[in-house]
Amino acid sequence: MIKKIALALTMTLAAAVPVAGSASAADSPVREIRGQGLDACPEQSLRLYQDTNFNAGGDARIWIITDDVPKLSKYDANDRASSAYVHFRGHHTVVLWGDTWYSGRSWEIWSDDKDTHGKYPSLGGLSDEVSSVVV
Repeated sequence: MIKKIALALTMTLAAAVPVAGSASAADSPVREIRGQGLDACPEQSLRLYQDTNFNAGGDARIWIITDDVPKLSKYDANDRASSAYVHFRGHHTVVLWGDTWYSGRSWEIWSDDKDTHGKYPSLGGLSDEVSSVVV
């Protein structure tokens, strides 16, 4: 009888405790897709493209970033970005960092209401060197 009560109590407690890591992929600040061009992603995000000119050479990886990311390596995006699009409404500044945890060389990129701003077909000296991002 005691074993049955203990088992029932254990099962009840186990059902009440949330499972760690049960958050959905929608909660992630980084989502990866494949594609090319500026129309491949939604507004209100930073898009990092695997290749220059927004993957103009063909279908390649795009990381859609909606929040600060201290370690792009967690999303297999460390040192891989070669172009970027800051796609936020109005003026919005993003900082790309050469090292994890917002350290090393940095480069501010931004968007504004003009169509030409926010588009970075090349990341220059930080191409294939971005390791963290402040959005």
